[in-house]
Amino acid sequence: MTNLMRVRRLSLSIALLLIFCFGFAPASISTGRGRGQLDASASASASAFASASTFASASPVQKAEPTEWPGQTFRFARLGLEEGLSQSSVHAILQDRRGFLWFGTEDGLNRYDGRTFKVFKPNPEDPFSISDRWINALYEDRAGNLWVGTRLGGLNRYDPQTGRFIHYTHDLSDPVGMEPNSESSDPTSLSSNTINAIYEDERGIIWVGTEDGLDWLDPTAGVVTHVRSNPDSPSTISGDEISAIVGDSKGNIWVGTKGDGLNRYLTQSHSFVRYPISTVGRERICSARITSLAAGADGMIWIGTSNGLSRLDPRDGTAQCLQNNPSRDTSLIDNQIHSLFVDSAGNLWVGSARALELYLGAAGEFLHFVHDPAISDSLSAESVLSIYEDRGGVLWIGAYGGGLNKREPTEDRFALFRNDKNNPASLSSNFVFPIHVDARGRVWVGTFGGGLNLFDPSTGDFSHFRHDPENPNSLAGDQVWSIFTDSDGQLWVGADNHLSILNPTTGQAQNHPTDAMQAWPGTVYAMAEDASGQMWLGTENGLGRFDRTRGLFQPEALAGFNGRVQALWLDASNVLWFGTLESGLFRYDLNTHELKRYHTASGASGNISHNTVYAIYRDTKGTLWIATGGGGLNRFNATAETFEAFTEKDGLANSVVYGILEDDDSALWLSANHGLSRFIPSFRAFQNFYVSDGLGSMEFNPNGYARSQDGTMYFGSSNGLNVLRPENISDSKYVPPVTLTSLTIDGEPIHADTPTEVIESITLQSPQNSFEFEFVALGFTASERNQYAYKLEGFDEDWRYLGAKYDGRYTNLPGGAYTLLLKASNSDGVWNDDPLAISVTVIPPFWETTQFRIPLGLGLGLLILGAYRLRLRRAESRNRELESLVKARTSEMEKLFERTKELAVVEERNRLARDLHDSAKQKAFAALAQLGTVNGLPQGSPAAHRHLLEAENLVAEVIQELTFLIQEMHPAALMEKGLPITVREYVFEWETRNDIATDVKIEAPRPLDLKVEQAIYRVIQEALANVARHSQASRVDVELAYRPDRIEVIIADNGRGFDSQSGLSGLGLRSMRERVESVAGKIKFESQTGVGTRIILYVPISPNSERRPT
Repeated sequence: MTNLMRVRRLSLSIALLLIFCFGFAPASISTGRGRGQLDASASASASAFASASTFASASPVQKAEPTEWPGQTFRFARLGLEEGLSQSSVHAILQDRRGFLWFGTEDGLNRYDGRTFKVFKPNPEDPFSISDRWINALYEDRAGNLWVGTRLGGLNRYDPQTGRFIHYTHDLSDPVGMEPNSESSDPTSLSSNTINAIYEDERGIIWVGTEDGLDWLDPTAGVVTHVRSNPDSPSTISGDEISAIVGDSKGNIWVGTKGDGLNRYLTQSHSFVRYPISTVGRERICSARITSLAAGADGMIWIGTSNGLSRLDPRDGTAQCLQNNPSRDTSLIDNQIHSLFVDSAGNLWVGSARALELYLGAAGEFLHFVHDPAISDSLSAESVLSIYEDRGGVLWIGAYGGGLNKREPTEDRFALFRNDKNNPASLSSNFVFPIHVDARGRVWVGTFGGGLNLFDPSTGDFSHFRHDPENPNSLAGDQVWSIFTDSDGQLWVGADNHLSILNPTTGQAQNHPTDAMQAWPGTVYAMAEDASGQMWLGTENGLGRFDRTRGLFQPEALAGFNGRVQALWLDASNVLWFGTLESGLFRYDLNTHELKRYHTASGASGNISHNTVYAIYRDTKGTLWIATGGGGLNRFNATAETFEAFTEKDGLANSVVYGILEDDDSALWLSANHGLSRFIPSFRAFQNFYVSDGLGSMEFNPNGYARSQDGTMYFGSSNGLNVLRPENISDSKYVPPVTLTSLTIDGEPIHADTPTEVIESITLQSPQNSFEFEFVALGFTASERNQYAYKLEGFDEDWRYLGAKYDGRYTNLPGGAYTLLLKASNSDGVWNDDPLAISVTVIPPFWETTQFRIPLGLGLGLLILGAYRLRLRRAESRNRELESLVKARTSEMEKLFERTKELAVVEERNRLARDLHDSAKQKAFAALAQLGTVNGLPQGSPAAHRHLLEAENLVAEVIQELTFLIQEMHPAALMEKGLPITVREYVFEWETRNDIATDVKIEAPRPLDLKVEQAIYRVIQEALANVARHSQASRVDVELAYRPDRIEVIIADNGRGFDSQSGLSGLGLRSMRERVESVAGKIKFESQTGVGTRIILYVPISPNSERRPT
């Protein structure tokens, strides 16, 4: 749906003709009653509420509806050097197929993604950088290449896949031939290095309009054909200074020149038709000096010249010249035309030396939008160099010295009316407080400092009622706090500290109090009339009645309350509800005079959420709603007399709520202290609207809300009056594309030589298995409200939603293939269903690959099989050797024990004595016993064979234990990792080997002397060995607690226990005690039969101990 505008001074019939014929009605213009020139706050249309984009209608006639708001303000957002634009004069604008916006300035080419600008400038050290700073023209061809025309650097072709610029320039040593369609001796040389226009024809040939001729460039061959003017041949182009090129819907190509008029190229004959310039009358092209061209959807060709705007009908060659007429406010404001643009709705936008202008074709009128230094959201500069509409419907305007301006389509969801100092019929003040719609549908608007306004929606005009000190029948004051219409049609106005009863017809007011000595309660904030005609006033000092006959205020005697009343609601049962500034909500039964108070109580649930009440409303379903000054919106349960609050945490724009209105769909509209909210109670859902949606301000005011009979809603803010029709507001359907803006590993680009936005896949080679990224939605309507999400398929189960954030990171990814998906929503929360997909491959280390694991597994299998066969072959031989082997081993162990006793002073031998357990020796003796039995049996008998196998198994166990003890003599892990980690690893290995559950707790670990760590580690080993052999436990707990002056170790099991008096003589327990005492520690053993055993040791340590080698 497109915007519908009307010009105030046009008749209603002309406006409706424009609406239904062109789909775009003119805005009401503040003309100042006869000024010859229009001002900056000239307004544009009201919102096309149900549209996704103001200018995005494919069929303006079908979508036109008579919902225009004449007189509303047309605002622009500005982007300049502070936002990153490289220079403030923008000569060209284009959006490429990926969604990026490009801006050509006098100091660089800028690419904009809605968040940041990327600037391209010449770099003498980079042959593939852009050739010149000053950009005149931009064009994207069918292949996606961006063509850039510069002022002195020729033509550039930017390849988005490589990020490189290819240059096409004029060879100064090779003059261009003078014959038509001639080629110079250098087939790649352009006619000039000053490029003014670019176009691609159906053949893929690039038309290049230069300062010294028209060129045809074949991008495939790189060959340039020069199309020259020949005065003797009328079928050649009329001149060689080319200023503009455009193609129309019929396949014609139009070429404008700087002083030699307009040409149309005939593709069949490869010749030109010249359009002569007449010097008199309106039926002509205004000037031979053509500055810009545009093709209309209706087939008309628009010609911008240095002396006006022309419209050419190609069917018969007739032209019309539109120029400034000082006697007509709606004529072209300036004849110097810089730029033309036809938007997607078919509307013609004109950039002139003094304004942006919108042409209203049926009436031949122009709307003017000019720069006003006093208005921050007017056009940023007078001269408009370029105009463009992006795919999301945002209108972009490049100004000379003013940077960029943009008009977002969501701006028109709410019509905005503000004061215009040049228009006496505009709103008297932008600080709007009370709004009231009377029984006749008239809209009354009270302001702070500007008196009372009567608004006419059909014209956009405001009539003013102001205080006149010389007129006692004027409004009592210009600070208006409340408005009400009684049953007689009289308008009651709370103004300053008075009450004015105004006759709307005559404008005469009766002001109260009439006597300065008369008792009066101060400012009147709220009013209501009961069924008997009695007027009730909520004032600065309480609730009261107004005696119309005597003109007196009669305070209502309410026990316990006389504060400020700022909201009144009278329901059908003659119950008056009133809200106060500090005392909560009251229910006052006018029949019984019963008063009940509802207020906030600390810690109590079900109470009203705040004691400041700004508005009270009973909806069409009978529910009472209360707007509070900090507690959000409250719903009153009349049966339980409880309140349910909806605040910011539920989605409300702000918890200070000033007004409540209900639309025809039972949705509540809430004006708040930071935006406007639409609330659907049945879904408990909020939708919030902000300045980017067309609100005059984020801050609204008390009493500043009203609804007319046709459903139109009015809200007053600190920056004007907003008007909306709820049924015409819908979410934007345009969902922006997503592009990658950053892809790095530890801050370094993954593909430094490739533009990030074209990366489709990445490969991470071990040890790289982490990456970071950023992305952006290329939607420029309220882009700060775009939402983002990402997901790594193959790793994430669900989407990761970021809100307004736009970056992500993955670390320690296992080897494999993944797909990174990136998606975003538009500013209304509509998500893109086609996410950007980037392939991610993580190549694991070679030992984790299948190519390594399969051969390894086969090799190990073959090795095991070979070992098994070897064992079978050697079994008989080993049996024969077993007896001698066991004897030899036993002899060695006995000698070792003997040497240990003799060399007790040697620490290593002492350790060996402690580490040799009874188990190995006993097993060795058991093996000998088995061999002894074999000697008494017949050789080769089954019994002998069985005893030999048993002896072999015993010896294998002895060997395994001895090997294990030898490996533990000096554990390398203790040296490398320290005691805590080594203990954890050892206990885990022990648990796996013995199938006994364990739990390790280590508290506040720190480095110790290595000798202490070795002693503790040995004790833990020996204790666990005893558990495995003797305790029959199912669980062991190991605790290490590092105290400031000692380390405490507890090893506890749930085994069978032993008698602590008789069980302490074993070698293992004795060895543990010796180890602990060797480091000045103490150890004790606690055991109970059938319960378990606890070993507790204490070793003193220095508070600042450091790990030292022994």
